[in-house]
Amino acid sequence: MQIALDLAKKGMHTSMPNPRVGCIVVHENQIVGQGWHRAPGEAHAESIALSEAGNKAQGSTVYSTLEPCTHYGKTPPCVEALIAARVGKVVYAVEDPNPIVSGQSRKILESAEIEVIAGILSQESKDLNIGFHKRMKTGLPYIRTKIAASIDGKTALMNGNSKWISSIKSRDDVQLWRARSCAIVTSIDTVIADDPSLNVRINDFLDNNQPTRVILDSQLRIKSHYKILKSPGDVIVYSLKQVHNDPIFEGMIENIEEHDGHVSLESVFRDLAKKEINEV
Repeated sequence: MQIALDLAKKGMHTSMPNPRVGCIVVHENQIVGQGWHRAPGEAHAESIALSEAGNKAQGSTVYSTLEPCTHYGKTPPCVEALIAARVGKVVYAVEDPNPIVSGQSRKILESAEIEVIAGILSQESKDLNIGFHKRMKTGLPYIRTKIAASIDGKTALMNGNSKWISSIKSRDDVQLWRARSCAIVTSIDTVIADDPSLNVRINDFLDNNQPTRVILDSQLRIKSHYKILKSPGDVIVYSLKQVHNDPIFEGMIENIEEHDGHVSLESVFRDLAKKEINEV
C-alpha cells in the first residue's frame, strides 16, 4: 500500500478536484501493473494499473489508496474494470467520502466473489486527500493559515512597513503548500499593502496548475495594476458590490452574503467548496 501511496503523490498538483489515487496490481508477489490518477477526465489509477497488468491481473491482488469508484462520471466505474479483469482480491486504504460511492464498492465486488480488505494505511491516505475528505463530508474546503510573526506576535513594524521575518526554508515550505492547494485566499488590505503575486514559484510547475487566487474585497477597492492579477491562473474577487468601473474585472467579481459589514467568510468557503475547491 505504501507503494500505491507514493504513486498517488505524483498527482499532488494535477489531480484536483479529484482525489490523489495510486494503485498497484500484484501477481505471484510481483508488481505487474501500476497507475496513478493524473488529471480530471483521464483514466483512474485502477484502470491504468489493470491495463498494464494485462492477463496477469486475473487472480491478482489489487492495492488502491481509495475505494474504487462505482459510478459513471467522465470515466467508467473502476469496480466494473476490476470485475472484468477477474482479480482475486482488492485492498484499499480508505472508503471514498463521496456519498455516491462510499461503501458501495465492497458490496459490488463481494457479490462478484472478489475478496475485499479495507483500512490499510487509512490515515496516510486521508492525509493525502485531506481537502477532498473535508469537502465531501462538510461542504467546506480544508483551510490552512500561513502567518509570519515575530516572537512577540507582531506581523509588521509599528510604521506598517513590510520586512522579511520568515526564513528561506519557511518560504520554500509556503511554495509547497501553495502548490498542493486549489486556491489561495487573501484580503484586499494585504493586496494594497504588500502587492503580492500569490502564485506558485517552483521549478517546472505548470501555469495551468496555478491555484485560483481569491481576494476578499467587500467594497471593491481592487485596481488593475496589482501583481495578483498578472500571473497565470484564475482570480475570484468576492465582494458586496456587483460592478467595477474597470472592465478588466468582468467575470471575476462574485457577490456573497454579508457579515458585520464584510463578506461572510463562511459563505465564501462554502461557495469555494461548491466550485470543487479542496484545499485552501
